[in-house]
Amino acid sequence: MSVGPPDGPQASSPPRPLPQRRRGWRLWLRRTLWVLLVLATLISAAVLVLLRTQFGARFAVAQALPLVNDLFQGDILIGSVDGQIATGLVFHDVRIIDGEGREAVAARRVEVDVGLLALIKQRVDLRDVVVEGATYTLFGKGRRIIAEDAFLFEGSVPEPTAAAPSG
Repeated sequence: MSVGPPDGPQASSPPRPLPQRRRGWRLWLRRTLWVLLVLATLISAAVLVLLRTQFGARFAVAQALPLVNDLFQGDILIGSVDGQIATGLVFHDVRIIDGEGREAVAARRVEVDVGLLALIKQRVDLRDVVVEGATYTLFGKGRRIIAEDAFLFEGSVPEPTAAAPSG
């Protein structure tokens, strides 16, 4: 008889360790999944802060206002912002200045409710707008309409030409 481990199907051998290559791949996959989970959590938190806090509303307005002002010959000035993007914004002391620096429209308070789906598509959908304490300067010196000048899009309106005599 031999004095060694039994041979045959009843013999129990210790489990073989996984090759180093296979363990490395599983470790890499596990770490990658954790990193993706942490990134998804951080992005979700940032979106919630942007949509559900006054800080997020002020930040979004501060980013969007220069873009909007680049579209017009005039400027839109906002004194302060309250509210949340998700539930509605309240702008205080809003002024629209025409291209020559004159105040065309002023409002003490403007409430705006925007559509969130449109914002995702980088569009603005104003679902509800309430304006309180508005003043509108219709004519300036020379009987010219001031507010119209504030809303002209830059480069989109041709210069007026002399009308041809009708005959």
